[in-house]
Amino acid sequence: MNRKAKGFLGASLGLMLAATVQAGAPAGQAGADTLAWLAESQRLQEDPGLEALNRDWMRRYRLALETHLPVVAARGTPRELLAAALMLPAREDAGVEAGTWMAPEAWGWLEAADRADPRDVLVDWALANVCMSQDAPCDRERLLRSLLQQDPDNAEIRLRALAEAAHRGDAQAAERHWRAATEATVHRSRFLELGRLLRDIQREVPLPPLDARLAHAHGVWMGLGRPAEVEDMADAFVIAMLAAVAMPAMAEVPRRCEARAIREDAVRRAECIRVFTLLAADESTLLGPMVALPRLVELTEGEPGNAGWRARLRRIRWIHESALARMLPSGPDQAPLPKGYADWFIDEGEPAAMRWLLQAQGIPPEPPQDWQPRDQAMRNPNDAQASPGA
Repeated sequence: MNRKAKGFLGASLGLMLAATVQAGAPAGQAGADTLAWLAESQRLQEDPGLEALNRDWMRRYRLALETHLPVVAARGTPRELLAAALMLPAREDAGVEAGTWMAPEAWGWLEAADRADPRDVLVDWALANVCMSQDAPCDRERLLRSLLQQDPDNAEIRLRALAEAAHRGDAQAAERHWRAATEATVHRSRFLELGRLLRDIQREVPLPPLDARLAHAHGVWMGLGRPAEVEDMADAFVIAMLAAVAMPAMAEVPRRCEARAIREDAVRRAECIRVFTLLAADESTLLGPMVALPRLVELTEGEPGNAGWRARLRRIRWIHESALARMLPSGPDQAPLPKGYADWFIDEGEPAAMRWLLQAQGIPPEPPQDWQPRDQAMRNPNDAQASPGA
């Protein structure tokens, strides 16, 4: 198995699950534990016996996918066609273009899903993402129009349309979608809904058993703190698919809400507070709250609601830092990742999964009153005074 394939299917369930927030890990935390993990990971990667075992396991796993996914696609529902297409990876010798992962035959299943009538909002959302991530010749504007018709009050769709308009240089359309995003009632990503679909189809696929040596190696590569099981391999596959397909749609928000641009613009400031409020409420991943809450603290400085935002930011940073300390191989308190973490992630969202992880290890979901983040750049002397129940 080559390094690219290992990075896609074999590397780091724990790290993949934390991928959306790992950039926020405390600076300078890497040390002896990190170096030891990297050295052991490298040693295992270079073991020719493990390489042969891994190659054979991947061959049998690919065969299981190639056998079962056509059965799934033959059922003919748009969602099953979508899932089968996303889960059928290209062979290394298939000659696919760089930047793609799907087998060439999978595109026919996607086209069949796209022809479905009536439209399915999850299928359209996933197709719009695939078209962007795979640089495919799709009609993204048509897909976005369909999404806007099906889910008009969803800021996530409006921000996606805003990004598309900005990309093609249509300033009027971009402004129209921004205004609609500020008037939306919810920011609802389909990330978890797609994850549940992929997980349920994945569980239909019979998985080959793991040799004990290979289980140990994947436990190291995946940062589990324990030997891997075949279910961990399946979970890593699903999370990898989600990371590859579910592209965040909030890139234009920081640009429009840049601090200097809104300092003298009360209308834009109120719009940004509204959009950041919606982003903070979307806990499908940590990305929304981790992006939105610091800006809400900044934008509401000196106002009555500031203490509540500050308390929420402090709480999410506590969950983030405490969970990563136990999940990452370089974490100071790393513990074996409990079985079922991926299910919590996909069923309830990333912050809920991290709370469950902490609860399972006896860690309270609320920070101690005198707690401050390890990263000094994130510290604020007023944070410890924020009301935990705000």
